[in-house]
Amino acid sequence: MNILLLGDIHGRFDQADALYDVIRQVYKDRIDLMIQLGDFGFFPRLDPKNRWEREFDHPCWFIDGNHDDHEMLRELESDELVYGQWEYIPRGAIRQGILFIGGARSIDAEHRQRGLDWWPEENISYAEQEYILQAIDTYQERAKTDPEVIPIHTVISHDCPGGIDVSEACVYTGNDVVDGNRKFLQHVLDMVHPERWYFGHYHRKMSGTYRGCEWRCVDMIRRGGPHDFAFLEI
Repeated sequence: MNILLLGDIHGRFDQADALYDVIRQVYKDRIDLMIQLGDFGFFPRLDPKNRWEREFDHPCWFIDGNHDDHEMLRELESDELVYGQWEYIPRGAIRQGILFIGGARSIDAEHRQRGLDWWPEENISYAEQEYILQAIDTYQERAKTDPEVIPIHTVISHDCPGGIDVSEACVYTGNDVVDGNRKFLQHVLDMVHPERWYFGHYHRKMSGTYRGCEWRCVDMIRRGGPHDFAFLEI
């Protein structure tokens, strides 16, 4: 399976559509699935007409970031998680050996309004942490006995584990802040030992290896480039 990974869109769907055209010129029909890494720009109440309306010939999934309407995302969960052709993948979901964990802390929260363009649910709550850990345990136990269950090999999140050095991207705060979300993701990394980890959030193309895990930060969608995306083959 060939999976296309896109970084933060922030509702710039015209720019995302243009980038997708560029990618399709190279990969043509080799894209089996597209996954967006959070900060999709899911604000259906704030701007209901701003959607990525394109007809895709493959599934499209997205996770939540810190710039999405988390109240409305909860409503999607009771409505088959579908937003147009895009399917929201909730925190703790595991599909084909890929673990999904959305959420991150906003450094600009003080400039946003609760219930309009900011929600405390952007952070991974203790209840969600417990749920995710239990989901991992249950899935990994099944993988030990069922040959059709693929062990977790990849994590897709919006933020990243605390041990990954993203200081070069922290131009606003001046330092690499390891908050509760990142501490929890670090625990997940130490627990799962994935081969790969993909995330967005930091608006910069970065990559490296940490404790045997190859990690990649996919840059945000930008008008006119530089264009960044990742391609995962499983």
